[in-house]
Amino acid sequence: MILSDKLRILRLISEQPFEEQEAEVLRRLCQEGGLYTERMIERLGLSQIVLLLSQWHACFRKSLSRGGITSLSAPPRGRGLEPRPTVLCAFTSVLDRVVDQAALDQLFPWAAGLMGLSPDELLERAARHAMSGRNSQGGSLSAVVHDPLDVVAALLYFFHHPPALKPVIGNLTLRHQLEAFLAELPPGQLRQVLGGASAVAADILAELEVEARFYTLYHSPAQAQRHGPLARRLDLEPGQITYRPAQRVGTYDAASLTLAHPTASSIAFVYQEGFTLGNVQAPQADGVIFRRAPQSKNEERPWDRIRLHPARGQAVALSAPDAEDEWLWLPGFVRWWVEGSTLHLAFADEETVRRIAADHHYLILSGLSPATFAPREGGAAKELAAQMCSLAEGEATLHLELGGAVPEETIAPLAEAIGGMVPSAGINDNELALLTSLSDFWVPISLNRSAVFQRYQRAVALTQRLGLQRLYVHGNDVDLILRQNGSPEAMRREIQADLFAKGVVVLAILQRSLEDWPSHAIQLAPVLLWKGFQALIAFAWDLVDQRGRDETLFKGLVESGYALADSPEGYAVAVVPVMWPTLPPGVYPGGAGDICSSVSLVYAGF
Repeated sequence: MILSDKLRILRLISEQPFEEQEAEVLRRLCQEGGLYTERMIERLGLSQIVLLLSQWHACFRKSLSRGGITSLSAPPRGRGLEPRPTVLCAFTSVLDRVVDQAALDQLFPWAAGLMGLSPDELLERAARHAMSGRNSQGGSLSAVVHDPLDVVAALLYFFHHPPALKPVIGNLTLRHQLEAFLAELPPGQLRQVLGGASAVAADILAELEVEARFYTLYHSPAQAQRHGPLARRLDLEPGQITYRPAQRVGTYDAASLTLAHPTASSIAFVYQEGFTLGNVQAPQADGVIFRRAPQSKNEERPWDRIRLHPARGQAVALSAPDAEDEWLWLPGFVRWWVEGSTLHLAFADEETVRRIAADHHYLILSGLSPATFAPREGGAAKELAAQMCSLAEGEATLHLELGGAVPEETIAPLAEAIGGMVPSAGINDNELALLTSLSDFWVPISLNRSAVFQRYQRAVALTQRLGLQRLYVHGNDVDLILRQNGSPEAMRREIQADLFAKGVVVLAILQRSLEDWPSHAIQLAPVLLWKGFQALIAFAWDLVDQRGRDETLFKGLVESGYALADSPEGYAVAVVPVMWPTLPPGVYPGGAGDICSSVSLVYAGF
């Protein structure tokens, strides 16, 4: 679907009557808003809440109806980006195999049978693991699962700790067991969609008047055929950089044959609000993604050894994955080829990385966390850190989509690798909490403040620790956007871009899940969540109390959505209520926050 059609749908959505839905938001806010909302009603009157909702929804409809990079985005830093900024998204692209909620009913007896347990015994053990957050080998359920019991425990854990993260499938036995489970599902309960924040964001941006490219190590037929026609893929070849259509399959030569790239894939179990597994109910719609290594299709890989070539110095040997069809994945700009029985992986040199940066206005890098930069075999983390330095030397805006961490990790590797070099980053609220709770990262939290204000305190601490100028924290109630000494105009643009991005991403999620998605999209009501207003009001009161200011600050913040920094070195903050409509059954929302972060960055003109 061409850009004008999507923008037309957004305009139609913005024009829908939604008095009943707004009245429901008002009712829920007044009945369930808590002490902070009661304080606002007591001090300012109920009419101010009615006016607040009306003003925000008018702003939201305006953001949806305008659309287009030329109407929303000013040239960032005076670099003359209008009308087509150039964006590179790297390093994540996967084939998401989405398991419908109906199939989750079969997961429980499947796991019990393989574990030799009764359903009650399985539920009891899984609930204990979920309560502790630990897998069957004592590690973090958020990081890795080892057996069917861990799979069920991870689902139960994320029911109560949304948004769900992406545990790795820890061994070949469990991988085969899950593949067998998928193979037995009836038609309609398993779908394959394009996943990975980098690949999906590039497709969305390409439809929004942006020159969008992406880079990923592998690009299989299954991944290529699910791309739209507009995005392009960066291909590293000896001595040159090439941008090919995203729908063109990646190939390599081995033993006089030309073969297709392996497929990076994951298994996503999705569920709606109220879904019950055993006797545990999910309080909100979400999905748990179980990751696995890239895999050759129906064949063993044509190599059994790996050589890693740093940008400087001698090549070193790396351990090959145990499974004979699995490939190694590395973050970074890496060229690879197969020679004889050896897979060669070569990190791009400084000149090549600088050329990549010079080709783009924005560089959006995904899939990075403290573990990415921790010392590893062959010095791959050191090579990635060196590439980050080269990227940061140019004029392109460098933005990282950060992942979380497990309790055993520390933030030091990440802070040392990117500290002061990267101006912008995005992270979801759950991963923010994990990252700012590591053993070497103490954050002074005001326990007597609201949850959203504590989230803000964590966001400020992370921004300062990493030397960021901007941080986007996507949540299920509000998004927080911090800008170092951001001006009123900059913060208004951040809010407008975030509201527009919400509508765009919802359309993209519908498009990849439903053939008749436009008919569903037209029925959506452009209404912001009541709990978003609850969080905005709570945050405003806490900020007033912290700064010792009067109600003028409160009223200005809840109406405008932002507060300026209280010192030249401080951070302005935008608090944006979230729009997330009730989606049709079977719609897969994976990666929505990361993708919204990317779209918002570009449209805000940072």
